[in-house]
Amino acid sequence: MIRKDLNINKGEWLSDVIKEIPTNTILNKTMTGCGATTLEINAARHSIIIEPNVPVIVGKKAQHSFLFAVYEGTSKEDVKAYLAGEHDGYRKIITTPEGFDKKVLPAMYETNTPIFEDYFLLFDECEKAIQDVGYRGDIYLPVEDFFKFKNKAMVSATPIVPSDPRFAKQSFEMLRIVPTYDYRQPLTVCITNNTVRVLRILLARFDKENKKTCIFLNSTDTTLSLIQTLKLQGRCKVFCSEKSVKKLKRQNFSEVSDNLTELAEVNFFTSRFYSAVDIKLDYQPNVIVLTDVFRAPYSMIDPQTEVVQAIGRFRNGVAQAYHITNTSDSLPCISRETLNHQLTSAENIYKQVAAIKTENDIERETLLQAIGGMDYKRFITRDGKRNHFMWDNAWEDEKISGYY
Repeated sequence: MIRKDLNINKGEWLSDVIKEIPTNTILNKTMTGCGATTLEINAARHSIIIEPNVPVIVGKKAQHSFLFAVYEGTSKEDVKAYLAGEHDGYRKIITTPEGFDKKVLPAMYETNTPIFEDYFLLFDECEKAIQDVGYRGDIYLPVEDFFKFKNKAMVSATPIVPSDPRFAKQSFEMLRIVPTYDYRQPLTVCITNNTVRVLRILLARFDKENKKTCIFLNSTDTTLSLIQTLKLQGRCKVFCSEKSVKKLKRQNFSEVSDNLTELAEVNFFTSRFYSAVDIKLDYQPNVIVLTDVFRAPYSMIDPQTEVVQAIGRFRNGVAQAYHITNTSDSLPCISRETLNHQLTSAENIYKQVAAIKTENDIERETLLQAIGGMDYKRFITRDGKRNHFMWDNAWEDEKISGYY
C-alpha cells in the first residue's frame, strides 16, 4: 500500500490540512482528537460514519445535534423516516456496525436510496474491526459492503494495515498525518509480580495529590475484586457495557454506567471506552492501564494501539500515565509463519469437507453439522470466502501474547 505523508503544525486541526478525507484511503491521523470525524461530519456530502461503540455515538450526537444516530433503540423504520424527511444540507448518519448492517442498509434498499453512489462511508477507529472481530463477529458486518461504496475511507490514530487483498485491488493509499512537533506522551511502565500492590501504592500517591484517577482494565470481574480489595466503594465508578452494568448491579455494585457520566475519584473503564470516546475535562487526571495476565487474560492489550487510544481519550491531556503489568514465560504464542501454515491447513480441510457432494436432505444436514462444528468456520465470511480480518485478528492475538 502506497503511503503519503502530510505535515500538521501545533495548534492545527485536520481541517486546516485537508478539506475532506480522500476516498480509498486509510487515514492514519497519528494523534487522537485532531478532528477527523468532525471533518467528515462537516463535509459537503452525504455521510455514513461507523463507530465501534455506542458511547462514541452518544458523544458525537451531543456535539452535533443534526446527526442521525443509529444504535439500540433506533429502528429500521426510524432510518426510513429520516431518509424521507426534508433536510437542510446533507444527510449525516452515525451508526454502530450492527446498526449499519441491520438497519441502515436495509432502510436504504427499501427506499431505493443509491447508497453506494451517493454516500461517503467512513469506518472510524478501523483497527477495532480487526482487534474485536474474534469475540464480536458483528463488527465485521459492514466490511463486505464497504468495498461496494464508490467513496469510502478508514481512519484511526493507530490503524492496523489489513491483509485483505481488496484494499490493493481498489488502489487504497495510506495517508499519514505527521506532526511537525513532539506530541509524545510520557508513559511509565511498571512491570511487577504484584499488580495489586503497585496499584495500591499509586492510588495512595494520587490521593495525596488530590487528583482523579482513570483506570483502563478490560475485566469487570477483576475490577469488582479490586474495588473490594482496595476498599474503593463509595469513591469510584465503573464504565462498561450494558451487559456488564447488569452483572455488576446483580452483585450489589450500583455506581456503574454504560455511558459517560460525571467522574468519581477513581474510575474504571473497560474496552468499550478505549477508543473514539471524547472525555472532556477541565483538569488532567492520572491514567493507569492495568494488565494482569493471570487474573484477567483479556486485559492484555496492544501497547501500540489500545494503550495509545486509552490515554488519548482525554482531550485536555493527562497528568501522568502508567501501564501496570505482569508477564509470563508460559503464555502460548507462535510466529506469523507458523500461524499462516496452521490456518492454511485448516482452510484446506474446510474446503474439502464443504465440497463433499450430498445425495439427499439427511446427508446435506449432516454435512452442515460437520461444517458448523469445525473451528475454522469462524474464519469464513457469510458468502463462504476467507475472512481476512479474522486471520489478522488471530495474528494480533499471537503478537500481543508475545509482548507479555
